[in-house]
Amino acid sequence: MIDNESVDIVSLKSGMKQFTFNFIIDSLKDRDRHFRLFIFHNQKFIKFSINNKKYTYYDIHMKGNGSLKIPIRVQVSNNYDFSEYLPILIDKDQKQFFTENIPVTKVLVSKRNKNDFSEISSHIKLDNVQKIFKKENSKSNEFGPPSVVLLNDRFTPLQVEEVNKARYVRIDQSPHKMVEEIMFFDMEGNIYGVRGKQPRSYTLEQPKDQDFIIPIPKEITLSSKERFFLLINNNPREESFIHLNDIKKGKSNVFLNFANLYEIR
Repeated sequence: MIDNESVDIVSLKSGMKQFTFNFIIDSLKDRDRHFRLFIFHNQKFIKFSINNKKYTYYDIHMKGNGSLKIPIRVQVSNNYDFSEYLPILIDKDQKQFFTENIPVTKVLVSKRNKNDFSEISSHIKLDNVQKIFKKENSKSNEFGPPSVVLLNDRFTPLQVEEVNKARYVRIDQSPHKMVEEIMFFDMEGNIYGVRGKQPRSYTLEQPKDQDFIIPIPKEITLSSKERFFLLINNNPREESFIHLNDIKKGKSNVFLNFANLYEIR
């Protein structure tokens, strides 16, 4: 229990090649809604199955004032004892401002005893790409999900109506040294690399009380497409379990296993 709330972990039996989890969507609006669902795992989008049919992404038409439960079947990664799957749900009809964070569910998966994470001996490997990022002193000192500010080519903050001028993203994290995973992508599930790097997610360690300023991939700034997103996943993969173990042992008293989505264009 953390802050009087439970953290659900899928505990897999030995030899399991796949498993199913239920993803529930609730809509309190009185109109029909359309969503697109992706599954993010191990630095990329993966294929998944719903009702024995495979999808790269799954489009959903949902009636208003209702609830929908979707059984999602995914493959199990052989190389990882501790992992996570992130169902990412995007509203196809309504754009979001970059100032709004869209919560993303983290489905934690363990091949070991689900209550014992002490066997994780080392932290996740970081990407060298973070060495090229500009840093500046943090603008806030609040715990919670990260906030995002778009900057122009002179590093000036932009208003929500100026997103087409954005060239950089400033990420303001909790006042805590944070391992985070970031990824730029579009509505078709195409992933964009930073400054010509491989198109996948990047794992960084953001210093306490400093903001990262990350260049938006040129493929995005030069594109005529309308919708692009930034995923920020705090404590990715086994780091989520290390963080839970730290809380269990009293080394940390703040829950920081957040994953959030931001529409940057």
